[in-house]
Parts: sequence; structure tokens; C-alpha cells
Amino acid sequence: MSVVSQPEELAIVFSGGGASAAYQVGYLWHIAERHPRLRARILTGVSAGAVNSAVLAALPGTFAERVAGLRHAWSNLQPDLVYRASPLHLFSRAMRYGLRLVSGNTKAVPRPQSMLDTAPLKAFLQGLVGEPDGRIGGIRKKIESGELRGVAITASSYHSGRSVTWLSDQSAGAWTGPHRETRPVPLTIDHIMASTALPILFPAVAVGREWYGDGSIGFTSPFSPAIHLGATRILAISTRKPPPPPKTTGDRAPYPPPAQIAGALVNALFFEHSHSDALRLHRINELLRKLPHDAHAGLRPIELCVLDPGTDLAALALKFEPRLPPALRFLTRGLGTDESGGGELLSLLMFQGEYLAALIAAGKRDAAAKADQIDAFVEPFA
Repeated sequence: MSVVSQPEELAIVFSGGGASAAYQVGYLWHIAERHPRLRARILTGVSAGAVNSAVLAALPGTFAERVAGLRHAWSNLQPDLVYRASPLHLFSRAMRYGLRLVSGNTKAVPRPQSMLDTAPLKAFLQGLVGEPDGRIGGIRKKIESGELRGVAITASSYHSGRSVTWLSDQSAGAWTGPHRETRPVPLTIDHIMASTALPILFPAVAVGREWYGDGSIGFTSPFSPAIHLGATRILAISTRKPPPPPKTTGDRAPYPPPAQIAGALVNALFFEHSHSDALRLHRINELLRKLPHDAHAGLRPIELCVLDPGTDLAALALKFEPRLPPALRFLTRGLGTDESGGGELLSLLMFQGEYLAALIAAGKRDAAAKADQIDAFVEPFA
């Protein structure tokens, strides 16, 4: 929050959530209809949110035109444009994991890199916003022209264990913090792929001399990049609802299946960090408002609006579960996705066109229910 006096800047921060990031597009659709020339010059994202932030930044045109392009991209996604899910591919990888486990990690069994191969997603993004060398030229041009102030994508280094935030070159100087660092670079498709690399499910991505995975791992300050890039207001679109209060009566629940445990980890990755960071930011804002201005030590309040889903995206995923590719559905049901709590894991992988359309519609509907709140927050930049 240490920022010198500067013009007001709006940042949009996108959290992760796999396929459920399509929900964020519904929110953007509603905002773009009401504010087609919105000036949001700072865009940051982690995991699937990195796709939304980078594509929204790179596409040409007004805010409404770029949102329309992003919505068109999500509306045309299918599982085979994200990962390879043929029966032979999936079962061969599952067998490799099993053989490595029971063989004591013997080198006689090839090491599987992940359950799913996301080469199709890389090709899809390359065709959407990439240049022949993999760079995202649309971002660079907008930074140079001043249309954008900064774009940030975060991934987790499997070598150092640190969160690494890649900043669009020329957007800002680097900064460091506990267990995290920043690197100003020309943003590429590989940076997006690294941020979206869900552990075990999607393969790690090599950037430079290190291998990276999902940006939500250990990233406890998701609003930090936007603040350091100069945001004075942050609009954060979440893909996870706050968990309901635990039941205190009734019989003990059955032992949780693996899918339910994985769902709890998903919530820890994509929900807990953003809401914990929001609480810290709120407390700092309250403290600054109570202190005299000359005691702020260079800090200033940051206005924050976190938009949580009004729709249960996990429950929605369960309705579309029968439409998963048969081989993938067979494996996920083996983890217990057809039991209690399986929707959280499914919501990461459900890149079915019908489910994505339902998510976009739900996001637009939930945004309309909060129209007054959103309008008041973004009005200075409309």
C-alpha cells in the first residue's frame, strides 16, 4: 500500500477456479453492457483468472469489445480444446501413476507428468492472443501506448517454493515480499500456462530454468500486485462462495471420499487467500482512517469490492457431470465426485460448452443483482 500521490486507477483482479472462471466472464458482460468504455488499466490474475486477465488485456477494442471477445472464446471451449481426454491417454497415465507408486519409483516405469495433457489449451491461447514467438503482443502495445498501466500473472515455483508474479514489461519496477517476488518480463503464453497448471491434474510448465505450477499455491496476498501497480480501487471477482456454517446436530457424516478432500483443498487455494487478504486490507484501511494524515508513512486506503458468487458453482457442476468425456467421468467418479462434495473438483475440469454457458449466465445474473453496488464502485472510470 506504499504508493505516492497519483491519479485514480481501477484494477480488476481475477481469482482462479479452473472452468468456473467462466463465471467471471458473466460479471464482465454485465459491467460492459452498462459501462462499455470502462477504464480498468490494471489487470491481474492467478490460475484460470490469469487467462481472463491476459486475454482481456490483449484483445483490441473498447472494454465492451474485449469482453465480447473473451466471452466468445469461453463460449467456444470444449474439453478437447483444453486437455486430451481420450480413454487411451487417460488410462495410460493413470496406470503409470499406479505403477510408479507400487514399484517404489523405479526408473523402469516412465514418470507421468500429469493426469491431463494441456497442449490443446496452449494452442488455443496461442491462436487467440499469441504471436509466433509466444509473446502476447497486444499487452505490450497497450502498455507502451498508455492504454494499460500494468498486467500481472502469478505462478508458483516448484523449485524455490516462492510465488512469482510476472509483470508486463515497462509496467512497474520489481518488488519482493515474504515467499514472493516479481519479475518484469514480456508476457507470453507460457506464463499463462504456468499459472493455470493445477497440481497433478495439469503438467508443470518450464519458464526459464524453473518449473512452475498453479499461481494460487501459497499466494496469500492476491491483491498485492494490483496495489503495487498503482490501483486505488480494486474490483475482485471470486469464483467461490463463503462456506456455510458447520452443522452442529444430526449424525456424523460419512468418511469423506477423495473428491471431497480435493474440494476442500480447492477452496483453500481459491477462496481462503483472497478473503484473508481482503480482511487485512480492510483492517489497514480502518487504521489509516483513524490516524492523522502525517502519520500514514506513505500509505493510503485502497477501496476494495469483492464480488462473491450468488450461485453455487459446485452444485451447478454436478448437474452437468454426465456430460464429461466418458473416460474422464469414469476416473473422477472413482474419486467420489458422484458423492457429497464432489462438485468442487468437477468445477475445475468441466469445460463442457453447456456448463460454461450456464456459468456465464449465472455470473451475469448475479452481477445484475448487485448492479447498484458495482455501478457506484466503477462510476469514476466509466
